[in-house]
Amino acid sequence: MQTFPQDENDDVFRRMQESGDQLDKPRDIDFNHLFPKEEEAKLFCGAVGRLGYDRSFCKWWDEKKCWDVRIVVFMVPTHADVTRVEFQLDGVAREFLGRADGWGSMAVT
Repeated sequence: MQTFPQDENDDVFRRMQESGDQLDKPRDIDFNHLFPKEEEAKLFCGAVGRLGYDRSFCKWWDEKKCWDVRIVVFMVPTHADVTRVEFQLDGVAREFLGRADGWGSMAVT
């Protein structure tokens, strides 16, 4: 049983581990970001694309009245790497008046 640093992601990783997720297996991980305007969302997609994150999906989220951008990264879900990518993408999102809205992936059992 792995242990994880106590931060916002530790609970997610513990639940994944407890449900039998094989955390050593690579998979698509979705990093979600919210933007007030479409232009800012598209600028974010361009900026992270230049950083090598080339799988982005942008759509209007009617319920929250904002633009939702999902960046998909194929990786092994280690606490350190997920946290690093999350903070890097959030830093770029903030440049365009956006913010991170969590991450997730399908379980690999």
